Amino acid sequence: MTAINTTHENASFKENTGALHLEDLIQEVTEIGELAECKVNQENGAVSLTIRIQERGEYLILVPASKWRRNIVRDEHGAILEVRHREPEDLFLMLGEAQVIALDRNRQEFDLTYEKDLADKHLETAVEDDGVRCGSEQEYTLDNVGSAVGFETALFQKRLLAFQAASKVPDVTLTLVGNPAFWDSSWRQYVSRMDVGGMKELGIQQREHNGNVSAGSLENAARAAANLRFALESLRPGLFVNAASTHPHMIEMDPTHGSITAQDNPETGPYVENVINGLHNTWVLPYLNYIPQEVFSVWAGIAANYGFENLFEFIQANKDMKYWLMNSVHNSIDLPVDERGYTSVNLARSTANLYTYFRNVMNALCYSGGDIFNYSATLADGEPVSDARELARMIMPTSMPANLTRPDVDLLGRMENFMMNGMANNADRAGCETEHPVTGELPQLHGDVRLRVSYPWAAFKADVLNNQPMGSSVRIEYTSRPTTPDMNPVSGKLVQSFAIQEVLSYAALLATSEGHQDIFEWLKANNLLVPDRDIYAEHTSEYLYQEMLQCLKGKFSSGSIRFKLNLLIAIIDLVERKYVDFSSNAGKLSELFIIARKGVETLKRTEQLVDALHRTDSPVDKYNLYLRAEAGNWGEFMKALSEEDIRVILSEIFEYPTENLQSLVRGDLVLILNHEFLKSQITISES
Repeated sequence: MTAINTTHENASFKENTGALHLEDLIQEVTEIGELAECKVNQENGAVSLTIRIQERGEYLILVPASKWRRNIVRDEHGAILEVRHREPEDLFLMLGEAQVIALDRNRQEFDLTYEKDLADKHLETAVEDDGVRCGSEQEYTLDNVGSAVGFETALFQKRLLAFQAASKVPDVTLTLVGNPAFWDSSWRQYVSRMDVGGMKELGIQQREHNGNVSAGSLENAARAAANLRFALESLRPGLFVNAASTHPHMIEMDPTHGSITAQDNPETGPYVENVINGLHNTWVLPYLNYIPQEVFSVWAGIAANYGFENLFEFIQANKDMKYWLMNSVHNSIDLPVDERGYTSVNLARSTANLYTYFRNVMNALCYSGGDIFNYSATLADGEPVSDARELARMIMPTSMPANLTRPDVDLLGRMENFMMNGMANNADRAGCETEHPVTGELPQLHGDVRLRVSYPWAAFKADVLNNQPMGSSVRIEYTSRPTTPDMNPVSGKLVQSFAIQEVLSYAALLATSEGHQDIFEWLKANNLLVPDRDIYAEHTSEYLYQEMLQCLKGKFSSGSIRFKLNLLIAIIDLVERKYVDFSSNAGKLSELFIIARKGVETLKRTEQLVDALHRTDSPVDKYNLYLRAEAGNWGEFMKALSEEDIRVILSEIFEYPTENLQSLVRGDLVLILNHEFLKSQITISES
């Protein structure tokens, strides 16, 4: 079979340049090491290679099934002309699709000394500079706030004339919030102009490309930049508004709007459409009869809102990335690696388990309301929900909560199994599994935790040939936090959720450092959990799903949720006390612990806030009560407001002309209120 390079040298969208045949990959493997094992699934083309490199060790290389690999054809300018899936017998792959896993194949029986050394090293250096360990990939999809930010397309103006008349969008091109030290003068200059260079830099920060952007994509980026007004920065670097929305008027906008849909600009549209078809054919359409009733009813309401008779017709007719938009914020935490590029198995698993165990608490802080696509979501019992996105994103069964991972589970084996069976398109998304009630175990592709524990083959090969230590891009990503406009960089609920996540990552570091391969055994050893309690048997996918439903109802005094809130306070206290022993810079984390505790108290006092809101008649008083209380979440606040309440708040607090608000339905009113609240919480600047 002749190798034909159908990729462009300036390829972007997380693809490494070039294409090669499986035989070429094997040849490259044998040039830098010994090929210890080669497995090929003849039915789907998935590949598993084991390479043994002297003085480094053994590494597992995984290549996804042909249905996930892409054949990208570009023109002379680098614009994508066509994207096709590979056929099973066509074993070409793009370089970025061959992933080297950063877990030691020979360390099946855990070497606790090795694990401890890795954790100790990271504990000592984690806060040397600025007290921040988060990676740079934080991605904020503005959801139903996005439409109000000021996309100036003819279609948007035509459809929302009343909304535009009411809107008070400021005449600025950019909003920067939070840590000003992150934005150096050249970066600030780039982004404030929103020119080609600025969009390129934003793309690099988002890891969407490596900086070698073709002229065609730069041109398209500049066109998208003309409509994009907001880039947001919280306490952590890299928080960027993605120009995509769950407001219905944003779905069919002009192709230059820059959102992630099949009707995207010419540079990326075919690529995204290819991804969308794969998602629909693999993870949506085959499972529509098996998704939970609450999820089905939400999407059925959305379908009716679009004029479709049923959900099946709607899904067939709307192949876009609405489902991914529910995963609003991605926040990465770096994992330590040794000179060979390996990371700690115990640390990766323990961190993932803590994120999964506390998923409903971290998500609940960011609930943004039950209004989505101009549809007000309710549960099967008719009770309104605090966040429609928590349900809506689970139309993909791989977005359901994951099972906790027991210490005796082989993470490497799990990744290999899902990849070889064609269930996962990337090993990073195969580290956690969801227990589906009908089909059994599925990779949690779009769920809470992604184990980013792999290196692209090209980067790995270069480091080996140059005798360099492996890079430090290994990380763990929490990715299911809903959207909230309550993101003040000091007191906002989003920041509180981030803080809890980071404290949990320190807890996993400490547990690993103290020789525990099981995070819950560490909690038991510190008298925070009952010794004979089997957390793994209790916290299944279904258990966590039912717990989420209680959170969506605002029931934060129920048994398991109240227990977890109290446990979180105890963990924060324990981590703060223990961390002093590891770093002279531990004091830099004091603010982190304060914010994390505030997040717990925010949820503990949610029901008091709800009760007070329902006892208050004045809409303006309700708004001020929410601001003063610093409790609950935006979703609970929105549930307590009627359409007329929102109109009064917009007219009396934000001085919108009353007549411009009368014709707007609840979805548009919520959109405007979210946007105005967001603007009131941040500093608007053109510099």
